[in-house]
Amino acid sequence: MIEVLYLIFVVIVSTALGRRIIRLIGLRFEQNLENFVFSLPLGLSVLAYFTFFIGIAGLLYKWILVLILLFLFTFLIKDIKSVMSGSYKFIKSIDKNILTKKYGLGFNFFSIVLGFLSVFVVLNFIASFVPPWHFDVIAYHLAIQKIYLVAHQIIYLPYIFYSNLPSLIDTIYLIGLLLCNGILSNLLGYSLGIMLVLAIYSFCKRFFNSRVVAVLASMIFYSFPMVIRGTRTSHVDIQFAFFIFLSIYGLILYFGSRDKRHLILSAIFAGFGGSSKVFGPVAVIGIVIVLISHLLLRAAKYKTQYKTVFFHISIFCLITLAIILPWLLKNYFFTGNPFWPAFNDIFNGRYWDSKHQKDLADIAHKRTLSVVNYIRLPWDIHTQTGSSIGNIDLDEGIGPYFLAFLPLYFVLPKKNNSINILFGLLFIYLTIWFFLSHVFRHIIVSWPPIAIISAYVIAELFKNRYISKTVKILVIFTFNFNLLILFATIAHSIPVALGLESQDHFNSKYPGSIYKASKFININLPESSKILLFRDTRGFYLNRDYVWADPLFQLYINYSKFKSEDDFYNDLRLKGITHILVNTEFEWRGQVVYENRYSQRILNMTDNLLKKYSTNLYEEDGILINELKRK
Repeated sequence: MIEVLYLIFVVIVSTALGRRIIRLIGLRFEQNLENFVFSLPLGLSVLAYFTFFIGIAGLLYKWILVLILLFLFTFLIKDIKSVMSGSYKFIKSIDKNILTKKYGLGFNFFSIVLGFLSVFVVLNFIASFVPPWHFDVIAYHLAIQKIYLVAHQIIYLPYIFYSNLPSLIDTIYLIGLLLCNGILSNLLGYSLGIMLVLAIYSFCKRFFNSRVVAVLASMIFYSFPMVIRGTRTSHVDIQFAFFIFLSIYGLILYFGSRDKRHLILSAIFAGFGGSSKVFGPVAVIGIVIVLISHLLLRAAKYKTQYKTVFFHISIFCLITLAIILPWLLKNYFFTGNPFWPAFNDIFNGRYWDSKHQKDLADIAHKRTLSVVNYIRLPWDIHTQTGSSIGNIDLDEGIGPYFLAFLPLYFVLPKKNNSINILFGLLFIYLTIWFFLSHVFRHIIVSWPPIAIISAYVIAELFKNRYISKTVKILVIFTFNFNLLILFATIAHSIPVALGLESQDHFNSKYPGSIYKASKFININLPESSKILLFRDTRGFYLNRDYVWADPLFQLYINYSKFKSEDDFYNDLRLKGITHILVNTEFEWRGQVVYENRYSQRILNMTDNLLKKYSTNLYEEDGILINELKRK
């Protein structure tokens, strides 16, 4: 449980740091919850930037990060006391009878929803203690950060595609690895997911003045199957949605107050969102479109000078760009292309080409761009799940239930301006996503607005006594169904999370896992070994240098230049590769992984290389480890 102690310490220091920055901006939040919602992610992100800069400087050591935390703790002691005092007052202010109040909803529906929310939160917290095992987590989210940790420096990794994308949230996870382990990284991701739930609650309380809408929206969002999964592991999608939502939150505050300080706050979190993943700047564009539209309409209505409009837009864009800039500079110095891999034809970035860019685009665009497909888009994102539209997977997606509530907003007699803005953003995000990417998780920024709009409509329907009970039953059924999904997806991991199963056994028991092979390498191969991962990319548990062989996501191993296995062998030896790990039977979600990435020519050439230039050291569960012969 040492991870929990580290988590508490990091949360306290980060919240105090964020609170100090908010005060420097000149903002004051009357409610402790709202202050907390903005302070913690702000301070944690700034701490991540500290970690990024010491990583760039080659000073990525635990003792340096601990010193930074201790210095901040000492420097911010007054703010920390304020945080602790505010937390105590918040807990004390909670109505002890909250679970017995009906809030005019009948049969204590409110307490039922709170009960569901509590169960989801607790179960996900327990599941956060599972050691990293999700594919993307151990392939790149944590795997890349571990490489930096071992090197004590953020270094150029030309053979791992994701290492050169904006990665603020992964850097937050690096804090977890640096201080403790991957479980602490999970807990940091879990905390940001919980903070998003609290942010949704705070948003609804402020703009709708309704506890019912606030609790419903929070529960609806947290019960989305993909949210359930993404908040207990070191993924980045939910956490990215959190930053974007806080930017939207700050923007709507600015629209109401016309206070530039709220605009600055919105821009800061837009910068954090744009620094979180490759789709981040696209989400920021949606916010900028709403900002420009609002300011232009207001200028036309109130005869405002357009130079003022330009000034406010410039403030937002410059702050956002300044926060994203370190990641652009990193890419420029590493690859030669600040926007890597985009615009590579212009910048001629290293180890990438137009063919690879096109291949990635083809994977992202699974649907035909047509008017019919655009019109049915809302239906598809609610009913079809998976990594891309069309692949069914229970622990991804939204579910079809809340689609029914969204259109009903337009028949309500009274409209809410905040909801109108959320609808505008929803339209923008769906449109951008439709034309740029069909990867399902890239649209996750739209889920907080969907949850809030759904909750608002449901609360309005509760006022109609003829349909109120039917709606309540439907909502409760949905929560029950999603709870079953949660149980189904975490059941296998509960024993290891509770300490009833060893982490070693847990990581070894899955078909296709290279964990046991990684253990063999760590024990038996020299520390100077360098492993080529062929038909697998999950290197997190390897304690030796390794290189991705995946033809789609890297050009470091350029198969197009090899005429035969001889050329392939010579290139590997030149790059210092000593061993090859081949996963011949890895299946994921019923499909053989990478089968469509490795051409028959590459597979044949590799087979010939293994026969001619290597010696087998390990063969188990379809996994081979071969040592390359020396000339």
